[in-house]
Amino acid sequence: MTLLSPKDFEARLRAIGAERYHNLHPFHRALHDGKLNKGQVQAWALNRYIYQSRIPIKDAIIVSRLPTPALRATWRVRIEDHDGTDGGDGGIARWLKLTDGLGLDRAMVTSERAAFPATIF
Repeated sequence: MTLLSPKDFEARLRAIGAERYHNLHPFHRALHDGKLNKGQVQAWALNRYIYQSRIPIKDAIIVSRLPTPALRATWRVRIEDHDGTDGGDGGIARWLKLTDGLGLDRAMVTSERAAFPATIF
């Protein structure tokens, strides 16, 4: 196996992205073309909320292992982007507004049970 040069490696990654990026997925196209029913959009929003709500947890774990204040500061910004700085201004709060607007019960959305909907049924 031959290693790629940095330039060729980047080109290969960009080609994969151009072919497989999420905006090309049939579900994504149906969502943006308005072809999903409300239940499908609710399921998508719940899934995305769960995913987004775990990002600052992952980032905090990374921060805990970084050796310098400068590196930690870079990652803290990512946590604040998701969690917000005043309890309601981050990306996670915006996802909750979306799930509220779609009629999902907030207590269910934020519960641990929501993370495993397939196990409920």
